[in-house]
Amino acid sequence: STAPIDSYYAMAAIGSTVVSVGTDGLIARSVKEGSNWTASVNKDFISGDLRTVAGRSDTTNVWISAGGDGIEGVILRSADDGLNWSESTSIDDLGFSGSVWTGASWLVCGLDELSFEGVVYRSTDNGLTWGPVTLPASVAPLLSFASDGAGNVVAVGESGMILYSADHGQTFVQLGAGLLSEDLLVAVATGTNEFFVGGGGKVLLQLQ
Repeated sequence: STAPIDSYYAMAAIGSTVVSVGTDGLIARSVKEGSNWTASVNKDFISGDLRTVAGRSDTTNVWISAGGDGIEGVILRSADDGLNWSESTSIDDLGFSGSVWTGASWLVCGLDELSFEGVVYRSTDNGLTWGPVTLPASVAPLLSFASDGAGNVVAVGESGMILYSADHGQTFVQLGAGLLSEDLLVAVATGTNEFFVGGGGKVLLQLQ
C-alpha cells in the first residue's frame, strides 16, 4: 500500500509464505520469507479493517482473516496459499480480532457490538461456514487465540479474560475469574497444553 495512513494489524506465516493484513481489507503476501511483497487479490470489497490472520499448513495452505467495520464482522478465506481471497461470511453487529486453526476446526473471536461481550465462531468445514460457540456468562471482549494443535485452545481478552477449551473449541470454560483486571492481548502455545499469556501492566502468565 502507498497510503501513509494504512496500518498492518496482524501477520502469520506458513513455511516461506507470509501474509499481513490491515486497514480497509489490506492484504499483503510474500512467498520468499518476507524479502519482497505483493498485494493479494481480494475479490470482495471490504470497508472494515482486518485484525487477524492465520494459516492451516496440513492441507493446501488454507488461510483465514477476519475483522469488522463497526457494523458487521467479516471473515475472509483463501484456499490457494493466500493469493486470492473471498468473503466466507459477514455477521451483523460483530467485530473479530483473533483467529486460529486448532487441528480440527477454525475459530475466530471478538465482540458483540451490542452487548459488548466476547464471541467465538467455529467452522468445521475448513472455513466455508461458521456458527457461534456457547460461552460462559459475561465474557469480556476477546482479543487473541492460541492452539497447541492437539485440541487445547486458549482465548484471552479484556479485563483479564481467559477462556480454555480441550475439545477444539466446541466448549469453553473460564480460568482465573477475578484474578486480573488488565487487558490480555496475546496468547502463545509453547507445547502440548502449555501456553503463555501477555497483556497490559507487564502481565505475563504461564498456563499449564
